[in-house]
Amino acid sequence: KATRTMLILQKEEKKPGKGLLLQNLLRRSPRSTAADHPQRERRFMRTNSTGRTPPIPLVVWMRILGIRSKKLSQERDREGKKQRTNLTSVREMLTEVEGRSSQLLADILSNNTFVGCVNETYSLLQHKTKLYLVNVPLISKHLIFERILLDFGHMERFKLSQPAPVKDLILMALESEESDWSEEDGSKESIAAKLSDLIIGKKDMLKEYFSIDITEDGKLAALPEIVENYVPPIGMVPLFLLRLSLDVNWFEEKPCFRGICDELASFYMVHNKMYLDHSTIGKKKDHISLKWIIQHTLIPAMRTDFHPPKILETAGCAVQVARLEDLYKIFERC
Repeated sequence: KATRTMLILQKEEKKPGKGLLLQNLLRRSPRSTAADHPQRERRFMRTNSTGRTPPIPLVVWMRILGIRSKKLSQERDREGKKQRTNLTSVREMLTEVEGRSSQLLADILSNNTFVGCVNETYSLLQHKTKLYLVNVPLISKHLIFERILLDFGHMERFKLSQPAPVKDLILMALESEESDWSEEDGSKESIAAKLSDLIIGKKDMLKEYFSIDITEDGKLAALPEIVENYVPPIGMVPLFLLRLSLDVNWFEEKPCFRGICDELASFYMVHNKMYLDHSTIGKKKDHISLKWIIQHTLIPAMRTDFHPPKILETAGCAVQVARLEDLYKIFERC
C-alpha cells in the first residue's frame, strides 16, 4: 500500500523539469476561477514524547533562529506602499473570500472592545451591548489567508538571525508522527533531500510572491510579515515546509497559489503552547505573552480589511454570552 509521501515522490520522478514549467507559467497573466481553500484540522508537532523525537531539541533550534535570544533581525525589506496584485487568479480568490463573508461576524470583529483572554483559544469581545466569546485560532487562520491575498507579491519580510537548512528542517518534521512516514517510503534522509530540492527549486517564486527567502545553498533566511509585528510560532516551521512540499499542487497556477496560502495560514494561525515564554529571558519588560499578541496585534488586525466566512458562524467562533439589557434586569431585582 503506497503512502502519501511515496506517491508524491513517484510523481516527482515522473515529471522532470516541472519546476521550470511552473516558473514559466507564473510569469503569464493568469485566467482561472475561484475555489474554496481546504479547511483541515491541524495538530501540534510532538517534541518531547517517547518514541519519535526530532534530532534537534525544538527550543535549541528556536534559539538558533534568534527568537529566544532576541537576535531576530529588526531589518525589514521595504518595498514602498503596498499595492494590490494584478494576477487574475489571486483577484478571483479575493472576490470569493469577500463574497462568502458573514455580515454578523464582520460587524462584531470590525467594531468591538477587547475585554480579555479567557485562555489561549478564547477571548471576550464587547460589540455594542453584547459580549461575545470568540475562537481566536480559527478566526486567525482566515485572517492570515485573506491578508496574504491582499498583499500578494508585496509582503514585507523579517529575517532570521541565522538561516536554517531546509533539508534539516524537513528531516525534523519527518521525525514527528505528523509526517505519516513509514519504512515503505524509504529513508528519511533521502526523502528530506528530495523534498528540500523541490522547495529550493521554487525559491524564486516563493520569494517574489510570498516573501519566503531561501538562499542559494538551501537555507531558510526570511519569512513574510503577514500581520504587522506578528511573529508566527516558529516551532511550526518544520511541519510547514514538509506540508508545503507534499500538499501543494505545483503544476497549476491557481491551485498552487491557493495551496501555499493555505499552508501559510495553517502555519501562522494561533497554536496553543507553541510560543516561547519571553519572561524567562532578561528583564520583565521583555515579556510578550500570547495573550498580549492577541490583544495588541491580532484583534486590531481583524478590525480592518477582513471578511470572516459564514462557516465560522456555525463553527461557534463567536458565541454571545451576555447582553447588557439582561444584566440591567438582574441588577434591578437585586
